[in-house]
Amino acid sequence: MPSIKIETSVVLSKAQEQALAIETGKIISALLNKPLPVIQVRVQSGMTMAFGGGIADDSAYISIALIGRIAPETRPLLPEKFTELLARSGVDPRKVFLNYVETDAASWGWI
Repeated sequence: MPSIKIETSVVLSKAQEQALAIETGKIISALLNKPLPVIQVRVQSGMTMAFGGGIADDSAYISIALIGRIAPETRPLLPEKFTELLARSGVDPRKVFLNYVETDAASWGWI
């Protein structure tokens, strides 16, 4: 497990959302050393977002939830990789927030 949620104000096609989800899984697998079969990625595009006091049509929010902690040496790589990835979809790299949700195994379940 980790579970990643990407919400963006950029309108993406279903194929673009799917490609973003697949690429995100690969990034998380490589950077966090997690096997792809246990990574969940959700992408929602076309959301209404405000940023800096106005409506932003080029913004994104990413939540990365996982059991354990992200290694300190990995933390700077995540914003870099995600802003590169999202910029290809029209997201302004200066308008991306990341939220790390680190928890213990007892707080997660899998059906």
